[in-house]
Amino acid sequence: MGLHEAELEQRVANLIRVGVVEEVDCKRIRARVRLGKLLVTDWLPMPALRAGHVRIWAPLKKGEQVLIAAPSGELGLATIVGSYFHENSAAPSKDQDAVVLVWDNGDRIEYKPDHLTIQIKKGEIILDAPDVTVTGKLTVQKGAAIKGNVQVTGGNVTVSGDVVAGLLSVPVSLQTHVHISSVPGVVTTPSLPTPATLATAAAGAERLMTEVAKAAKKEIEKN
Repeated sequence: MGLHEAELEQRVANLIRVGVVEEVDCKRIRARVRLGKLLVTDWLPMPALRAGHVRIWAPLKKGEQVLIAAPSGELGLATIVGSYFHENSAAPSKDQDAVVLVWDNGDRIEYKPDHLTIQIKKGEIILDAPDVTVTGKLTVQKGAAIKGNVQVTGGNVTVSGDVVAGLLSVPVSLQTHVHISSVPGVVTTPSLPTPATLATAAAGAERLMTEVAKAAKKEIEKN
């Protein structure tokens, strides 16, 4: 085989090559690809899922298996077409109807018809918008912290536990707080007839009876 024929054959072989990402430069949006044991390409443009009015940033990582295409077999003109699954980086799902995003730390976003799952192992999810509307039922399993006012319209608020209001230094319990009348020590209309409120009411009534008895005794002594 002559030199020309060997070069032509090499060019044909270089039209489509499979390699592994060797280096990534996110600032320049470039990557170098290892082809076999000896050859590493120059810096090639990284592919984008979308790069117009909608832009998606998902940079390649070292060790990711990719496919490159080289016009006329010239590796200096090559571009990375995309990456694909292999034995060291298996597909995160076998469901034909699913769209799945996974990260090395275990975070996962999965959409299937009528179902969306977002799993964040650590950290937080931030919804930053002037208004957020939830049209369906919202279930919170591990508590909630709200900064600001809360307004409920067109429905009731049902609580199975207690509701505590006021400053942390002087908390007021919905279940155990009492209402005091103008007569010192007299308890009226406890919010809920719990044992604690009943005991307080009884003590107040006892004090009232003691005061009445003292007043009656004084009147008798005067006469």
